[in-house]
Amino acid sequence: GQFTDLVNFGGTSLESAIGSQDLFVWMLENDGSTQWVRHIKASENLTGAEVTTDLLDNLYFGLGISGNVEFQTGENEFESATSCGGQNCPILIQYTSNGDFGHYIQAQQTDNARFGELSFSKNTIFIDCVFSEGLHIIRDTSLQSQNGTKDAAIVAIELN
Repeated sequence: GQFTDLVNFGGTSLESAIGSQDLFVWMLENDGSTQWVRHIKASENLTGAEVTTDLLDNLYFGLGISGNVEFQTGENEFESATSCGGQNCPILIQYTSNGDFGHYIQAQQTDNARFGELSFSKNTIFIDCVFSEGLHIIRDTSLQSQNGTKDAAIVAIELN
């Protein structure tokens, strides 16, 4: 979910920077009590927040970032990523089912892009994305649209 200012999860509080709209990831026990909460901080806007799980119940979040983002990796620890220069730079963040930080994958692009829907099949995540001009997604995959158009692609990433 998204929040500004202060939000409390039964004893765990998260606070955003003044004027910032941050995200939280909240995992509940079967009885409705809080299992864990993670904080994703933004220096500017975060967009998207598509969510999916894999067969091991790991959580994946597709976001668009502008500026800097910090995602919680431990109790009071954060890892930073910086926008690739454009607006809504796509990033995929993984947390394990017990709240441990897994990893993140960031697209490199030249103009407005976004991750759309996320889905899984075995150990492959499929990402629907929309972009204009150039979009470089992980490793050697590079897509190019015609000048002034918006294109769509489905990207498959094999996870180990």
